[in-house]
Amino acid sequence: MSSGLGWSGFFREAFFWIILLLLIIFLVRKIFIKSSQKIEKTPNQSTTMVESVLDPIEILRERFARGEITKREFEEKRKILEK
Repeated sequence: MSSGLGWSGFFREAFFWIILLLLIIFLVRKIFIKSSQKIEKTPNQSTTMVESVLDPIEILRERFARGEITKREFEEKRKILEK
């Protein structure tokens, strides 16, 4: 025998489970993102994100890749940092 709900009951139940799944994914992502970020408060700034410790040469490479410095500037700064 049928319960009488038909397709509307199926879609209602599927909608419920989809919303529940999305809510769980949202909460898990929010928890992991918040725990992976370190926030440091300084007197001059309200809140700044503390980046993971990067090698100075790596930071220089990233600046060169973004086009913030020229190749000449990159080479000069790299030589200074390698000393």
